[in-house]
Amino acid sequence: MNDLHEQPFQSVFFDPEGIVPGPGGKPVSRQGEVVDKERFEKMKSEYYNLRGWDERGFPTGKTLKELELGDIADELQKSDLVV
Repeated sequence: MNDLHEQPFQSVFFDPEGIVPGPGGKPVSRQGEVVDKERFEKMKSEYYNLRGWDERGFPTGKTLKELELGDIADELQKSDLVV
């Protein structure tokens, strides 16, 4: 399987020019660019942590309990599906 971090961004059907917000909100094209894998993984980990998710992107038992879903957290913990 190819590493998508090494393939240049081409386009997507809803945005063929790869336009995203840039500095100051000005639209810029990211077509042909690649994402640094280490930087992406670090940002993903930070995002998951802020959301209260584990490294797989699933809510932690603590997060589920904070959302008043403790009964679900307890059941998932029995199957080692939540930390």
